[in-house]
Amino acid sequence: MNKPIVYLGPTLNREEASKILDADYRDPAKKGDFLRLSHASDEKKYVGNGILDADDEVAVTFVRDKNILQSEALIDIRFNLFLAYKKGIITNQTKKRSVKIAKNIYFPFRNYDDIIRLAQEQFPSIHDELENFRDYILKNRDSLKARDAKKLLRYLKTISE
Repeated sequence: MNKPIVYLGPTLNREEASKILDADYRDPAKKGDFLRLSHASDEKKYVGNGILDADDEVAVTFVRDKNILQSEALIDIRFNLFLAYKKGIITNQTKKRSVKIAKNIYFPFRNYDDIIRLAQEQFPSIHDELENFRDYILKNRDSLKARDAKKLLRYLKTISE
């Protein structure tokens, strides 16, 4: 049987993916490859247990040959802010303010340093709280996109065996 073909970007590295599924891993599609398909309908997209209403939630930029992220997916930013809130690192208000700021940054330029900097400029009273979040994210960054990629690879493994 032929190996499944998997287009894999910076969300999950090939080494980690290969531990889950023996596949023919290829570089991700280039900008615009699926544009006609993704905009052909107004249907919502399903990722993991959530529903996305905008491509902006998962869009990122990266260094193509090295698969190094240059920006963060909004869905992952929301997720990490939620985790930090649940762990008492930030308040719910700081979480909401930070998400709003992140959403207003064009996706190729969306990163934690800029989100934190802009939030501190707009809301000086939460400066220290955001510095705690900065420390937290450096050590505890998580990714829903990576979790979903692993889940998909495990599923592909069950149907390709």
